[in-house]
Amino acid sequence: MRNVRTVKELLVEAKDAAELMVDLAYAAIFYGDDALAREVLRLEDRVDELLVDLRAVCMLAARTRDDADQLAGVLSMAVSIEGIADAAEDIARVVLKDLGVPAELRDDLRHATEVTARVKVRPVNELEGTNLRGLELPSRTGMWIIAIRRDVDWIHGPDGEEVLREGDVLFMQGPREGVDEIRQLAGAPPRELPEPPERGKLSHLDRAVDLVVELKNVSEVAVGLAYSAILLRDETLAAEVSAIEDQSDELFHQLEGWVLRAAAELEDPEELRGMLHLAAAAERIVDSAQSMCRVIEEEGPPHPIIAAALSEADEIVAEAIVAAGSEIDGQTLGQLRLQTETGMEVLAVQRANRWIYSKLHVGQLDPRLLPGKLAILDFSLTTLLAALAFTGVAVAGWLAAVVVPGVAPLGLLVTLGVVLLAGLFALPILALTAYAAASVSFRFGFDPDNHGIPIVTATMDLTGVLCLLAAVTLLAI
Repeated sequence: MRNVRTVKELLVEAKDAAELMVDLAYAAIFYGDDALAREVLRLEDRVDELLVDLRAVCMLAARTRDDADQLAGVLSMAVSIEGIADAAEDIARVVLKDLGVPAELRDDLRHATEVTARVKVRPVNELEGTNLRGLELPSRTGMWIIAIRRDVDWIHGPDGEEVLREGDVLFMQGPREGVDEIRQLAGAPPRELPEPPERGKLSHLDRAVDLVVELKNVSEVAVGLAYSAILLRDETLAAEVSAIEDQSDELFHQLEGWVLRAAAELEDPEELRGMLHLAAAAERIVDSAQSMCRVIEEEGPPHPIIAAALSEADEIVAEAIVAAGSEIDGQTLGQLRLQTETGMEVLAVQRANRWIYSKLHVGQLDPRLLPGKLAILDFSLTTLLAALAFTGVAVAGWLAAVVVPGVAPLGLLVTLGVVLLAGLFALPILALTAYAAASVSFRFGFDPDNHGIPIVTATMDLTGVLCLLAAVTLLAI
């Protein structure tokens, strides 16, 4: 007979297991590792057992109608956790079913701030018999042990007194360079991943790959923000999760278009199947995060067990106030390297009454002179949206000219040509202006939105007129 466990204990372990599943599933894609993918399936079975027990305990604990109403939030959160776990399993099966993952995707995933890896402690090793505090792995390698599988038992978020044994399977997170260092300590051979090749002009496949990586990133942010919204009972953060869900839908729709274009470039389009499965799973993770936020949108406070569980989980959500004159006051997140130094990742920043989770503020973009790859991807997405907007403006203007009496309208194709050509001239100028304004504002400690948007708007007023005149002149209208 299984030991009877509390709702909080079951919820904590299910949350930790689901989050670990997501990390391991993406790592399985990165390394093309069947062993990592099978670990995800083991965890999925464990999550199923935990959620069955959780539902049973909730039903037994509901003595009154008020108890049932509050525990309904716990069960709703359990459904969301199950959705995240199922999506992670689908990502792992991309590897196990050999659906095909382009090498370009694995190369892009190497640019992540941190990676997840797995290693088994071999008979000849330097880890056995020493506790984690004594090993000092974060300072020696930059890697944090996030879980240990010991035969069929799982230890999530092991503390410093945990002594490692031969046969332990370690799961770790940190910089890519630290993976081989821990593998060497565990007696395992290094992976020695080759450096990604230099690429020239972006192909349709490259653009599709960038969108998949962006979907992966937004799915991880959405889950973190959802837990933050519930713990802090902040409806503003919940609204941000909904906005991310809308963004993920748009990213997936754009991905479908680029995948279709990329299929024409490849001899064997079969390798694109894995990308679509991966992207669809990432979108389902975001959907589950949004569903989780409904707990705080309903009338009345959520059950206190939910907040308690989030506070005691392996990866907790916490808030901290930056004191004036402290060590981090006035430094960028890139300079602080918080993930490597502390294992903590900044999900969002609250400044005054506003939440900020832009790529600059959370350290995904560096405010440097030349735009990086992620900024170039954002420029590409902006170009696609602008093309649709310019087309709509041209058609609307032409229809207005047709309807208004006494106006001799230009042909529809001519109007489209003028507007799209003017947009082609204006867009690079505005994109570079926006990037420069945001980067400079951020460097000087100002809000890029409050200070960058007026600059872009003012630039657009003059640039738009000049570009429109240039288009009319070139087309001899």
